[in-house]
Amino acid sequence: MDTAPATSNASNQFLSLPPELHAEIFQYLGFPPVSVDIPPEYAALAALERTCRLAQEITEPFLYHKIYTNVRTHGRSMGTPWKTDPTKQENSDGVLGTAELVDLLERRPRLLKVVHYLVIDEHDPVQFRRLLRLRLESLESIICQHEGPVTPMLSSSVDDPDAWVESQNKLTNSLCFSPLPTMMLLSCVTATTRIRLCYLDLTFLEDLEANYFKHSNLNELILENCKYSFLGLTRLLQPSQSLAKLHLHFNNQSPFTRDEERALIPTLQSMAGKTLKILKFVWRNTYPKAEDWKGWEFHQFESLRYLHVSPYFLFPIKWDSPILEFFPRILPPRLKVLGFEGMIPINHPGRRHGLGLRLSQGDMGLLEGLVRYKADGNVPSFRHFLIFYAEGLAGIPQALVKKAAEQDITLGFLESQDHSHLDNLNMEWLEGEHVHNGDESEDEDDEDEDDGE
Repeated sequence: MDTAPATSNASNQFLSLPPELHAEIFQYLGFPPVSVDIPPEYAALAALERTCRLAQEITEPFLYHKIYTNVRTHGRSMGTPWKTDPTKQENSDGVLGTAELVDLLERRPRLLKVVHYLVIDEHDPVQFRRLLRLRLESLESIICQHEGPVTPMLSSSVDDPDAWVESQNKLTNSLCFSPLPTMMLLSCVTATTRIRLCYLDLTFLEDLEANYFKHSNLNELILENCKYSFLGLTRLLQPSQSLAKLHLHFNNQSPFTRDEERALIPTLQSMAGKTLKILKFVWRNTYPKAEDWKGWEFHQFESLRYLHVSPYFLFPIKWDSPILEFFPRILPPRLKVLGFEGMIPINHPGRRHGLGLRLSQGDMGLLEGLVRYKADGNVPSFRHFLIFYAEGLAGIPQALVKKAAEQDITLGFLESQDHSHLDNLNMEWLEGEHVHNGDESEDEDDEDEDDGE
């Protein structure tokens, strides 16, 4: 980019303002971008950047703070200007791909210091490897997403996925919707604290060396509708020393064998039993494979605050003992939120015809048993009991909701879309130990906790 030399002319007094005032002005103009729904117009800053080198130095941290490639998924919400303006879509599509981004960064290496966020909106393994071979000193988050056909994976003979990849020391967030090369490279970053992988075939993980991954600081792992083995899962989990959130999501049967389903919870307990605070098994239409299933146990997860699981995995397929006898081994000692997946089937035929279901006698006995168990003085931190897919119910059992409230339990019957509302729970609130009397509100409870600080 050609620029004129800087000048001390009075017309350039704007450029001599303190950096704080520049920041206020640029934020007023919408930089750095603060919304994924309405992309900012960069024309003003781009024009200012071209005036002289001083202006270029001032504007670059704002103009390149967050970079989107292709922008096909930038501005998805219906009704936004980008979504409703065909001209913008036509002009934006393909303007800057991964290759062009790498060329720009190689041509202007000073930009490597100002890029904090990257949204890579295509799957190009070769160019992505070129990108990670640059040292992006300020990079905090990289999101890779891809809408079109999956590009075939390159063999190691064509391009070694590990060759000359730089360590992005500040990178803490990795969100990947694209295949092997992207995920492997990002997961080798020691500083990574969050990884989310969606709709991927990860069966190759079991063939990697046991110590391949280096993300010792990993705090959150989300696997959504991916294909992987039990061994592959352990490969991902093994390096983490502080895993606090694990989310495994399947719409159909789990990929594990009968023996692996039995071994899953003991394995998680040995790896993260002291650090896990949120454990979500969103396993829809899934039931234990073993005919002699004995149930999972979570009583050794000493830090677990939110457990989301199907009750079919908690209890034996057949039992003769009173249900209260199972709770001591099933429930974590510090449980605050319990979510039940699958008690109300998400795909029952009556749902499609507008016919409601009623909870079975066994289901009602289970819910009442948990309320009674809390009433006996057990798990004092237990506050919220959530039943999902309630849009399939003919009616809410209000008498049971009232009984739960008397024991300081909010019994909530939620709908399918409410899953997303629980994906970003406030960890400070989740860690709070305050237990209120039945008629206090959540807001009053939070105020009491703040006062206590």
